[in-house]
Amino acid sequence: MKFCIYLTAVCAALFLAGCGEKSAEDPRLILAEKCRDEGDFQAAERQLRRYLNAFPEEAAIHLKLASLYDESLKDPVGAAYHYREYLRLAPDSDQRENVQMWLEEARRKCASISEKMVNEAQNAAAELEKMVKENASLRQLALRQQQELTHLRRKIQTAAAVPAAVPAKVQQPAAVTVKKAAASAGYSIYEIKRGDTLGRIARHYYGSSQKIQPILEANALTPRSVLQIGQKLKIPKQAEAK
Repeated sequence: MKFCIYLTAVCAALFLAGCGEKSAEDPRLILAEKCRDEGDFQAAERQLRRYLNAFPEEAAIHLKLASLYDESLKDPVGAAYHYREYLRLAPDSDQRENVQMWLEEARRKCASISEKMVNEAQNAAAELEKMVKENASLRQLALRQQQELTHLRRKIQTAAAVPAAVPAKVQQPAAVTVKKAAASAGYSIYEIKRGDTLGRIARHYYGSSQKIQPILEANALTPRSVLQIGQKLKIPKQAEAK
């Protein structure tokens, strides 16, 4: 804190000593001082830079801007630049030793910031490398799980396919047995198809659509019975021969 007060006081003294009456009355410098007193350091910096654009060789303003960067804006890079400019423009200044000391301090701050940035960059690189390795491990794990899932699906499909073939083989002898039983009982089995009627079935088996009575009796039907597709009817063979 004492250093900041001392630095501000030195800059003010050098400013008054180094600037002529015309410079001291420049509205840009007056506004810069006002903004700095009010804590608007960014505005103060803009006004001082505007003045330096017009008068780049004015050493006192370089020192004032260096002080602003060093104390208020916490920008050691900008402070170091303007300290160097002051020493270049005022090599015989009574404050040369102090300004040189402030310049070295600003350089140390720059080095510290650079070291911190390097460390942060190294840490970020290490973290990125770790994430890349973890990502590769996750991809390998996902691939293994996909392979296991594919293998499991194949086993399920194979297991499901075996029982499906068994009923078909078992049912076939049953159908043959039914037909043999029907034949030995003296009748045939007919499965109703779309468009079938009792008259059409009688005509197919007996040669006349009027001979429906044997079919009705064998199946407990009436002339008004509704036939269902897939329904099986017994067709007496005795009637077929008539």
